Amino acid sequence: MSLRVVTPPTVEAVLLADAKQWLRVDHDFEDGLIQRLLYTAFAMAENITWRSLLPQTLELSLERFPHGRLIVLPYPRLTEI
Repeated sequence: MSLRVVTPPTVEAVLLADAKQWLRVDHDFEDGLIQRLLYTAFAMAENITWRSLLPQTLELSLERFPHGRLIVLPYPRLTEI
């Protein structure tokens, strides 16, 4: 089984400006670090909950049809199949 992101989310869960305001950072020196931390936290939240938190397109590939004919779709709350 292989799962890949075809189209990533088009919006950010937390904007950099909002994170900087909450962190009380008023300079641009650490923007890259803060952005990476936001991305990592978002990815970890999706992996831990096994849910997509923002709309995106995923592709699931199976090597063969599963025994028992039940396909478990990852990241539930699908909007379209």
